Amino acid sequence: MGLWTWTHFWGIVPAFIVFVGIAVLLGFTLKNKSNTVKRIPLQVIASVIIILEILKQVISLSKGYDLYHLPFHYCSLFIYLLPLHAFAFGKFKKYIDGITFATCASLFLFFLIIPTILYPASAFTTYFKEFFNFHTVTFHHLVVLYFFIAIALKQFELKVKRDFPIMAVVLSVYVIVATVLSYILKVNFQNLRQCNFGALENIRVAMNNAIGFFGQAIYIFVIFIGTTLFGYLSYFLISLFYKHVILRKKKN
Repeated sequence: MGLWTWTHFWGIVPAFIVFVGIAVLLGFTLKNKSNTVKRIPLQVIASVIIILEILKQVISLSKGYDLYHLPFHYCSLFIYLLPLHAFAFGKFKKYIDGITFATCASLFLFFLIIPTILYPASAFTTYFKEFFNFHTVTFHHLVVLYFFIAIALKQFELKVKRDFPIMAVVLSVYVIVATVLSYILKVNFQNLRQCNFGALENIRVAMNNAIGFFGQAIYIFVIFIGTTLFGYLSYFLISLFYKHVILRKKKN
């Protein structure tokens, strides 16, 4: 499995260009509106994401439930974080801003670097034929749209000293829970049992063949540390654009 396919390119790039256009348009149209009004598009997207997830669970149950549909994947965090970010007010929202920004930024960078690890090309080619492929593509795209709009409407208040400890706790707790469930239920949450990216999977298999259980333990530890470090990196990189381009325009 490579980093990109042409199917991914045509399924992602045009959509993201449209999303940027929507975000810019909303940013311009709502720039003088109250914060309550600015959050309406985000609340609509967060609500749609919840509805889509409920539909996924109901349809999976109707077909004989697939444990892979349990909401314990990394991207399942958006089911909880986006509604919290969209609807929370006051001091509580400030504690949600950083982790929401970091996870959305992480997903966006994954889209840029290796979208094939998010879903296969067949998810696009069967988009209108198979509900679960429709769900996964729509869900991930909606998260990116949410992120773009939230940035355009300046809906993140970022502070590294406050955000990084929260990110470490949330992401560490997530990986611990996902690890336990992955091995109890034998479901590959967060690639914790095996890696969807061929080159890394070859390394995991080689380590397991060489040192057995310890090879898998090292692999899990790398995923554990890498999840938080990639969150930090994503937060840092995208926040440079947010602070020095978007927020600077607000000051000017």
